[in-house]
Amino acid sequence: VAEARAVLPRVPGVVAVQAGVALTEGGSDAAWDVLFDVTLASPDDYPAYRDDPAHRAFVEAYVAPRAAARKAWNFSI
Repeated sequence: VAEARAVLPRVPGVVAVQAGVALTEGGSDAAWDVLFDVTLASPDDYPAYRDDPAHRAFVEAYVAPRAAARKAWNFSI
């Protein structure tokens, strides 16, 4: 959570980052342990965000080694 809050706001196009841990009991037995909610200035910013080196390093070098599973959804609100 702390790493997401430190890294992701610096990625171009990002206007807000929320990250947190599940409040449900069960720890790693819970369906999801951590949530990252990233808001972009525009849906058009998504390709650049997805491919940004800082974002890629966060996902591949930081999250991937610590995650048994990863899911990502993209929404236009």
